[in-house]
Amino acid sequence: MNKAQLIDCLCARVEGLSKRDARRLVEAILGTIKELLARGERVRIPGFGTFETVVRPARRGRNPKTGGAIPIAARTALRFRPARALRRLPEVHRAAVGRRPRRTRGRHGAMAEEAAAPGVPADLAPPEPAAPEPNYVRVDVHYATDRKITGRSEPAKFFGSDRSPGGKLNYGRCEVTIPRERRERLPRPKWYRLEFRADPAKHVILRRLTPLPADEFFRDLAAAVTQGERREAMVFVHGFNVTFEEAVLRTAQLAHDLILQGAAVCYSWPSRGKLLPFTHRYYDHDQTEADWTTRHFKGFLTDLVQRSGASRLHLIAHSMGNRVLTGALELLAAGMAAGQEPWFSEVVLTAPDVDADTFRQAAGSIARTARRITLYASKNDEALKLSRNYNSGKPRLGDVGDDLVIVPPVETVDVSAVDTNLVGHFYYGDNRSVVTDMFYLLRDGKPAAQRQLWERRRGGQTYWVFA
Repeated sequence: MNKAQLIDCLCARVEGLSKRDARRLVEAILGTIKELLARGERVRIPGFGTFETVVRPARRGRNPKTGGAIPIAARTALRFRPARALRRLPEVHRAAVGRRPRRTRGRHGAMAEEAAAPGVPADLAPPEPAAPEPNYVRVDVHYATDRKITGRSEPAKFFGSDRSPGGKLNYGRCEVTIPRERRERLPRPKWYRLEFRADPAKHVILRRLTPLPADEFFRDLAAAVTQGERREAMVFVHGFNVTFEEAVLRTAQLAHDLILQGAAVCYSWPSRGKLLPFTHRYYDHDQTEADWTTRHFKGFLTDLVQRSGASRLHLIAHSMGNRVLTGALELLAAGMAAGQEPWFSEVVLTAPDVDADTFRQAAGSIARTARRITLYASKNDEALKLSRNYNSGKPRLGDVGDDLVIVPPVETVDVSAVDTNLVGHFYYGDNRSVVTDMFYLLRDGKPAAQRQLWERRRGGQTYWVFA
C-alpha cells in the first residue's frame, strides 16, 4: 500500500473525512515522526511498534573482492521494533524476522557472513561492542550578556540581574543537556513531584559555563558555525522576568527542537527574573533594562555579522525581548546604504510585548534588515493582556484582536487555534505545531504560503492561521 492508497483507506474508514483532510493528516504524522527521529528521539506507538535511530560504530570490515581489511565509518541507521501485538500477526512476523543468514566460525571464533569471499583472513577480530548511548544529548550555547557577574561559581548563578559596569558585554559558552525523551519541552525539577535534584535523563540542565574573551568567543563561534551543514547561527533574545539560566536553557531547547545546523547564541539582558507574579515594579524595571540594552545588542549583531562566518543568521525574540530586537534592527536599518542586501535571513517575533502602533511605524525600516520577518501572535495571551492594561490600554504587537497587526512585508501568523496553554505566552517553544512551523521556516526559508497554514483576509490584507 502506498501513501495515496492509505489516504483512500482512511477516507473509507472514517465517516465524513475528506481526501484533503486525510492527506494533510497523513503528511503531518509522517512529518512529525521524521522530525522526532532527526532529533534523535524515540517514537513509540503502543500496539504498533517503536521507531528509533541507532548509531552504528566505526568498525573494520572486509573487501569482498580482495579479502583485505577496510575501515567502515560510523553511521546512523533507522530501526523499527514491532510491538508484541503486531508480532503476533503471522505475515508481519515473517516479514519482520525473515530468513536468518547462516554463519560460519573462523579459527578464532569470529563470525563470518555466509556470503564472504574466499581468501578472507579468518583471524580478523570482531568489532568492539558499542557503548550504551547516554539518555540525553548535549547542546552548546554561546552567550553574550550585559548582566553583572555575581562572583558565584555555579553556572546558574554566575550572572545576576544587575547591569554590567559600563554596559560591557561578557561572552562565553555553556553546555546544556537535554533528555532524549521529554513529555515537556523544557522539563525542570518540580517540588510537587518530589524532584529535588536535576536528572539529565528527565530535565534540561545547565551543566557548564566557560567565560571567553571577545576574540576567542568569536573564533569559537565561527568554528561551531562551520561544523553545521548549513553554516547557520541562531540568536535568541528572552523576554520579561527571565534569569540568565532560563534564557540559556530555552536557547538550547530551541536549537535542539529546530535541528539547528550551526551555532546557537543566547543574548541575555538584565531582566529581574523573580519568582513572584506580575508587579508594576518589576515590569518597569525590565522595560527600562530592555531599552538600556538595545544599543549593546545592536553592536553585538554588527560584530556577529562580520565575525561569525554564518551564511544564514536567524534572530528569534520572545515577549519583551522583541523590544530589544526591533529597537536594534531599527538602529541598524538607519545605517544601511540604499539597496544594501539584508544582513539576516529569518527574523521571528514571538508573542512580542511591543506597542503595536510603534511597530507599524517602524516595520518598513526594520524589514530592510532581513530576508523575511515573521510575527507570531495569539488572542489567548494572558501576559500580553496584562501588559496592555498596564500600558494605558495600548494594543500589544503579539495580541490578536481588533488590532491584529498586518503590515507587509511582515508575515503575521495567528496561533490562537493551537495555543491551548492557560497563560498562552510560551507557545513559541512549548507548542509542537508552532515549533514545527518555525522549523520549516528556518530550515527551508519557506514563506507562509508554502507552509501548512491557511490564508485569511482582514481589511483587504492577508494573514495566516494554523490548519
